[in-house]
Amino acid sequence: NGGPAEWTWRVQKECSEVPVFPQGGTWIYDRAGWCPGDPTDLEEFPLDGLANAGDTVNIDYGINTISNPGDTRYLTSHLLVGYGSTNYSLDAAVTEVRVPSDQTVNARYNPACSQPIVIIRNEGSTPLTSLEITYQVRGGTPLTYSWTGNLAFLETEEVALPLNAQTFWSNATANIFDVSVSLPNGGTDLQPDNDAYASPFEPWASYQGGLKITWRTNNNGSQTKWKVYDDQGAVVAQNNIFLGPNIIYNDDLNLPAGCYKLRFDDSGDNGLYFWAQPQNGAGYARLLEYGSIRQVFEPEFGGFFEHHFWTDGLVNGEEVSAVELIRVWPNPSQDRFHVRLEGFSGENGQLEVYDALGKRVWFTALSAKGNAAFAEEVVNLSDLPAGTYLLKILVGDVVRVKRLQRL
Repeated sequence: NGGPAEWTWRVQKECSEVPVFPQGGTWIYDRAGWCPGDPTDLEEFPLDGLANAGDTVNIDYGINTISNPGDTRYLTSHLLVGYGSTNYSLDAAVTEVRVPSDQTVNARYNPACSQPIVIIRNEGSTPLTSLEITYQVRGGTPLTYSWTGNLAFLETEEVALPLNAQTFWSNATANIFDVSVSLPNGGTDLQPDNDAYASPFEPWASYQGGLKITWRTNNNGSQTKWKVYDDQGAVVAQNNIFLGPNIIYNDDLNLPAGCYKLRFDDSGDNGLYFWAQPQNGAGYARLLEYGSIRQVFEPEFGGFFEHHFWTDGLVNGEEVSAVELIRVWPNPSQDRFHVRLEGFSGENGQLEVYDALGKRVWFTALSAKGNAAFAEEVVNLSDLPAGTYLLKILVGDVVRVKRLQRL
């Protein structure tokens, strides 16, 4: 109605971090309200206190003058939505699971074995100040986290859920993460239908050890950095702080057994390579296991990429007398797992499989194939229920353990 401005909105999206990458075209360039392969922005402005039911009001909007508009056009859609009174006084909801998730919108952060990340929302009229969050992998032992904060009606918050041990992931019977909320403000949730969320997810990479990051900077060497985080979010390794252009770096990752996240960030938001900026040159990043390339990362990653993985904790230079490399495929599997042991020199060996209760459910003796320095076996779990199992490899005085996921 011709009054002062009630709201402002800076319309800009960080396109170098969209979940779908790489793409054709200039996808990394920031845009106003949209990015290629990503939903357009939605902004909500409350009319509370500015208009009453039944009133007729004129609503105007404008765009600040742009110094260099170029070939610019803006397409907007507007909706006026009316609500009745709030249905419930106490109503907490889980609206999304970002980690772990198999949804495309969360692809930059998954597959992941790090802290689960969920979105909670207050859908009650009373401000939400406390909440119990219970979470588990399907078939595993549930954990509970006591959240505190202050959320008004329809406000949301991203919550990282702590893990007590890696057995949280290994005791699963299915690749589904379950989370539920209860006791909002210590009371009874009056709408239970939005209290739970189930998120299917894909398994993460698994390595025996002997890991090395081999990477080459582009012409802007100082823009790119990497860090490795443990499952509690602490930094346990990172690149040399003095980086030059067009240099190959070989960085060993001597990590104890556990789950980790490798993250590359590029402050120029154009990755190690971008086709439309040839002046920046071309870099690359790879992850090696005992000298063999296991991952070749996409260099056109824009602002960042993440790679989550499990390692058994063997380090470069560690003596592995009987078995130097263990391969298991496919994993997960419907029933049969192929196991190949390279560096097997003919000692007595055995494969054993244990269920989540520690009971041995399958075993076989190992033998080399003629004069070959390797052994191969097929682990058949078709008679066993779906779930997570531990494969124990015993060769001489060497013991190694791998996780099997029976679908």
